[in-house]
Amino acid sequence: MTRPFILALSQCTDLDLAGGKAVGLAQLIAAGFSVPHGVCLTTEAYRQILHASGFIDHEMWAMVHRLTDNKRGSALARCRDRIKGIEITQLASQWQTTLETLRRPPSERWAVRSSATNEDATQTSFAGLYRTHLGVALSDIEAAIKDLWTSLWEERVINYMAQQYRVTPLEWQY
Repeated sequence: MTRPFILALSQCTDLDLAGGKAVGLAQLIAAGFSVPHGVCLTTEAYRQILHASGFIDHEMWAMVHRLTDNKRGSALARCRDRIKGIEITQLASQWQTTLETLRRPPSERWAVRSSATNEDATQTSFAGLYRTHLGVALSDIEAAIKDLWTSLWEERVINYMAQQYRVTPLEWQY
């Protein structure tokens, strides 16, 4: 079965596919709370789009985590540059089509933020580590998505992971 690239917030029930924030919003919707309209790009979208471009995220993470501090920064910068260069026009188009099913006006502004699967766990929060864009016009969604994805590849994210899991990058397990 093919895993979806985009889900309406109400359909975000799988932590591995949508992350904790989106799953939490889906639970609020199911309980009858008022939640702003939205959609979720899934981990499958991130993984498949990067892999299709030749950027294998888990291999790059393993390589980056094993580098010394002075080499890690430039390797992370190269990763961010590669992600910025990935073509995601089709994904942005799918996003717009999904938003149309929500019957929202084209002029509506959106928040583009992370619901990463490693966020908001029992012992980690990652608050403020990944970039958030508020008030994004549909025409700017593509750039906001790429910027969010590149924020995963920052030195501060690696440092936080090492601190939370009390390992050095050389000891990181995959």
